[in-house]
Amino acid sequence: MCVAFGADDFARDDRARLEVTLLRQQLHDAGLVELGFGVSDGGRVWCMAVQTDDDERLTDAVLDACRGPSGSTDDAAAGARLFFNDLT
Repeated sequence: MCVAFGADDFARDDRARLEVTLLRQQLHDAGLVELGFGVSDGGRVWCMAVQTDDDERLTDAVLDACRGPSGSTDDAAAGARLFFNDLT
């Protein structure tokens, strides 16, 4: 299992919510399963547990989500606040 997370003001930042939406789509497209999702009490931090032992596929999904709908590397730099931890 791996966990993707971001500290990007999820509750108030449209970009942060878009990245999570895109990450969910990327996970689906990659055949990865979201096990759970949560947001901190203040709404700033979110985390998503993903059932996988393939951290490369998850890394690709996270990077694609960071690129945003345009797929640009500028978007990836702006969205580089997504991270993941391998918990296996």
